[in-house]
Amino acid sequence: RLSDSAYLTADCMAALAHEYIAMPPEPWSLLDYMVAEGKELFFLDQTLPRTADSIKIRYTRQQMEWAERHEAKVWAYLLHNKLLFNTDVTAFHNLIDEAPKTNAFGNESAPRAVEYVGWQMVRQYMKRSGASLHELMEETDARKILEGSGYRP
Repeated sequence: RLSDSAYLTADCMAALAHEYIAMPPEPWSLLDYMVAEGKELFFLDQTLPRTADSIKIRYTRQQMEWAERHEAKVWAYLLHNKLLFNTDVTAFHNLIDEAPKTNAFGNESAPRAVEYVGWQMVRQYMKRSGASLHELMEETDARKILEGSGYRP
């Protein structure tokens, strides 16, 4: 397990990114949260290109492997339970809260698994759209990012 100092640079850059992410008016849907976290992590991709993805998202190697292996399962769960556009935080708080795992996916799961999915969605959106980082950060329509990404894990 890495010490907290291993995450220091990524944490500082994430805090900076957070200041530039435009959010839609409340109430926010789960998709809004996922895209916002994806934007933050994509910002880290751009500003810390030689930093391991596991450091950017604050995962151990095992958690990173779990997220990569179960991305489609997490996505299917969100679709099956109709959570993407849900604005009732009590329905999805356990998917976005800091915890040792994501409760819906068991004891071995990575924490905040939907954050990883949001990151992959934003990465695909940026590949397909040709948008600038500034345009990404200013976009408040999470549905536009989802649709523009063609995301299908």
